[in-house]
Amino acid sequence: MRASTQSPTPDPLGPCLAAATARDLARADALGEAALQQLSGRLAATPDDIPALVVAARVISQCRIPAAEMVRRGELSAQALEYLDRVVERDSTHWLARYMRAQHYLQAPPFMKREGAAARELDRLFALQGARTDLSEFARPYQLRSQLWKRQGQLDSARAVLQRGLRLFPQDSLLRAAYEPFAASSSPPPATSISAVVVRAARPMAPPAVGMTRQMQRMDVMLAPGAAADVFQAMQLQGGATLVGDGAELHARGGDPAESPLLLNGARLVGASRFESLDGALFAALDPQVLQSTQFSPGGFSARVGNALSGVIEVETEGRPRQAQRRFGLSSVTASTTERRPLGRRAGWWGSTRLSHTTPMLWMNDRLGEYTSAPRSGDLALGLGVEPDRRTELRATLMLSGDDVARDVARGDYTGAYRSNGQGGAFVVSARRAALHAPLIWRGAAAASLRRSRQAFGVLDRARTDRTLTTSADVTWQAVSSWRLRSGVDVAHFALDEDGRVPITPALAQDAPSRALAVRRDAAHVGVWTESVWDVGRAQLTTGLRADRLPLLAGVTLDPRVNLSLPTGRIQWHLAAGVFRQGAFRPTLDLSTPVQLADIPTRADHLVAGAERKGALDIRAEAFRKRYRDYRARGGPSLARGTVDGMELLVRRASMADRRVDGWITYAATRAVGTLTSGARAPLPFDVSHAGTAVITWRPTSAWRLGVTQRVATGRPFTAVIGADSLSGDLWQPRFGTLQGARYPSYARTDVRLTHLSVRGSRLAATFVEAINLLDRGNVSGWSYDARWQRREAVRPFFNRRTIVVGVELQ
Repeated sequence: MRASTQSPTPDPLGPCLAAATARDLARADALGEAALQQLSGRLAATPDDIPALVVAARVISQCRIPAAEMVRRGELSAQALEYLDRVVERDSTHWLARYMRAQHYLQAPPFMKREGAAARELDRLFALQGARTDLSEFARPYQLRSQLWKRQGQLDSARAVLQRGLRLFPQDSLLRAAYEPFAASSSPPPATSISAVVVRAARPMAPPAVGMTRQMQRMDVMLAPGAAADVFQAMQLQGGATLVGDGAELHARGGDPAESPLLLNGARLVGASRFESLDGALFAALDPQVLQSTQFSPGGFSARVGNALSGVIEVETEGRPRQAQRRFGLSSVTASTTERRPLGRRAGWWGSTRLSHTTPMLWMNDRLGEYTSAPRSGDLALGLGVEPDRRTELRATLMLSGDDVARDVARGDYTGAYRSNGQGGAFVVSARRAALHAPLIWRGAAAASLRRSRQAFGVLDRARTDRTLTTSADVTWQAVSSWRLRSGVDVAHFALDEDGRVPITPALAQDAPSRALAVRRDAAHVGVWTESVWDVGRAQLTTGLRADRLPLLAGVTLDPRVNLSLPTGRIQWHLAAGVFRQGAFRPTLDLSTPVQLADIPTRADHLVAGAERKGALDIRAEAFRKRYRDYRARGGPSLARGTVDGMELLVRRASMADRRVDGWITYAATRAVGTLTSGARAPLPFDVSHAGTAVITWRPTSAWRLGVTQRVATGRPFTAVIGADSLSGDLWQPRFGTLQGARYPSYARTDVRLTHLSVRGSRLAATFVEAINLLDRGNVSGWSYDARWQRREAVRPFFNRRTIVVGVELQ
């Protein structure tokens, strides 16, 4: 039996515990997060490292949970139990791990029915301890067991276990205080605190570079005001993505959405979108209920990601469920359910389905007249997790989705019915294995994904099918405590089929000039990479190199990348630079209007510098420059190069259980300019000069929370129509002004969400009312014109009017 170890403690753990003891919860939470970042690399390289697992569980339990709000505490507790379960699986006599598990079980809400598990854990501790009294901490199980007996109304058993404890520890003040109500007379003993059980871990790891990634957990998505429980909509609120409208697509620092691929459990997908329009997709086809975490890196990302120009979106699904759970959700838009079930001791499965139909929401908001067929969709996600031994994890994930929408819209010179539908699916298998006798860990993933979509509007009638097959593998070697090496290989095959008709002029009327589509194209990508991470004192230097043969590009490219992180006091500085490339094959629906088909870049050079300070207010500031090069023609204006310069600022007050108000504010100033081959300069399509988001949450009580999101942004550029020429009959050809010389009106939207959390028997209920575009702001996403391109009217986005959504979640 082991109660503690004596190897050196990582530096952040001591300050974290000291801050928690001093009730400086904000600082304790920040230091705890930094400590977990240090431990993550060590646990990835050596997953059997019991001291590191225990330290990670302690950091969560003693530094992060006290600062968390009610819902977040449950997620953190589950994370700590995950670490403790792994310890007990490797060493069933580990006293501290079992003691901490018992504490988590006792602190769980009554509806989770964990009293039995707590009792079994405490009884196991009694068996491990025997009659030992050499550690004062051995008295604590007697105190906790008596609390559990009293909770169950068995006072005689509570008295008996306290008497047994006092026979072994007669001077323990907490046991004496607990026994006082059972004694006929006793003077109250002086109160003392529980002595800390010191668990010290060797080989401290420097934290990775911070500031360049945006991470979200499931509850961040579900409770974000105005995000409509959508992963990409919620991610937009974190900063790093240019805000251009109501759509869900992420424009990483002025880049096209196609420049930021989506990875699911390490495998690249063709995409995951719902309700595609001529302006892009409105929502993501990713159910947040089965996602463990989502990370968006808008620049300077790792060399392990190739064929990506501006950013990368990485999504991880849940692993093996360790306890049964069921969830139901019902709102004026969606009905959903989620199931989690263990399969024996080594496996488990989960499943989730969503059916969305906007008719009730549109009727409630008097908007049924806008649609000939209200938007509707269905999603299904299934997962299987298997851990055949302590060093191996296997996951299989299946995701299917479909959507359909029809409405009368105006675009260009045509007003009429727009119809869009799509179907998508992905199957991903991933594996992770740690070596038994060496500091090595292998990962691999393979995926097949498909997306079919069809759009019909006036003369436009196009159907497109995209397919991808991808596989990747990598290995991490922790050579010494201060150096680790990662290397891997990626192989992918892309294919598309496109049929139908598309216009050859900006006119979209039924009889406008058009051409037939019959496109069959495929492309391949092969890449290898290596990355070295050096920990020098508290600094960390990451250098990487990629070699790729990119889709539809000739030759082999070499991309060097470097990332430096340096903490000084409470400020973390970071600097990143590198070359990033993407093939000319893009799985997106190109609009056919020549003025909009700007050339696409295949190379971007990134330079990012920033600083982050954690404390009562977390402050992050970054400046960046992205240079586009090596353009490929697409039928529109010919570009020679492009530059995106900007800065971003985030100020966040971390969410705390004892705080009434928290939230964050983001601001970005960006300037994206392209230089044509003629030498003329013009704004790039997603040049949004200024954008800001404020998300504020007020908790008047522990059960109620009111969240408000305010988004503002300057309008993106477009090429204005300045006249028209007659083609024939009633067909007119527009004349355009300066390329990207005009701007849409500024964008603004206010969203409010009121949530009530309560326990009903064995269920946790979350009831909510959400008002999207509360102030009824009429934003503009485009312009429509009459047949002669003279009079124009604003094209409004999906949430062009105030929209109320109500719902409830039961778990």
